[in-house]
Amino acid sequence: MVMSLNDAFTEYACVLLFSIRKHNPFLLAPLVVLHSQTLSPLSETNQQRIRSLWPEVTFKLVKAEPYHRFFPVTPPRLHAALLKLEMFNLIDAARIIFLDADMLCLGDITPLFTLDVPFAACPAGKDRKRKEEVADSFRRIGFNTGVMVIGREHLDGRTYQKLLGSPLKPCPTADQDILNRFFRWKRIYCLDHRFNYHAHFFWKGDETDVKILHYAGEKPLEKPGEARMGVWFDCQRQMRAHRE
Repeated sequence: MVMSLNDAFTEYACVLLFSIRKHNPFLLAPLVVLHSQTLSPLSETNQQRIRSLWPEVTFKLVKAEPYHRFFPVTPPRLHAALLKLEMFNLIDAARIIFLDADMLCLGDITPLFTLDVPFAACPAGKDRKRKEEVADSFRRIGFNTGVMVIGREHLDGRTYQKLLGSPLKPCPTADQDILNRFFRWKRIYCLDHRFNYHAHFFWKGDETDVKILHYAGEKPLEKPGEARMGVWFDCQRQMRAHRE
């Protein structure tokens, strides 16, 4: 597994990792955490918090300079998200499962770890019917970068260099724009959207088949009173009780 992380999102990452262990107790996947001194700083204290929940972790310090060229076309609040492109530079990996930190695991995610495809992600947007129609098929489609499976084909350094050299066009969603442009004419494998279930668009609270709930947009700590945040706070309380 790979995550891109900074101090501001450490609590989200901790809750996510705890929830993965809860629902996937036998999953022994190593974790790589990408961070940067300037672009995405992660303190030693927060590194230890991650390590206490997931001992099989490696922290990879990344140089931010290659991503500076995208700053003028990317909203400042999303500059840190550009670091996600660094996962394509992990050339020793056979397969990568990338997860955003602002997520909550609610079920079995082991199928992601056996999926043998060049690239997989969930379709973007709020058209649920369309997402369900294309699930488990190869399509040319816009996708969300919260959950991705990257196969060996894109982990030999060539994709990474192409991404870094992407044309400088507006990137209102940072890495997501860059990656969608790169894969625009390629058929990607569409994950079932329950592996990247949009909390704002779809969550009702009575779902039993969601694997990963994604708090894209507003986060639980920003809007704690929203009903869809309740399941996250329940998991946070369980995590804290477990530590005690």
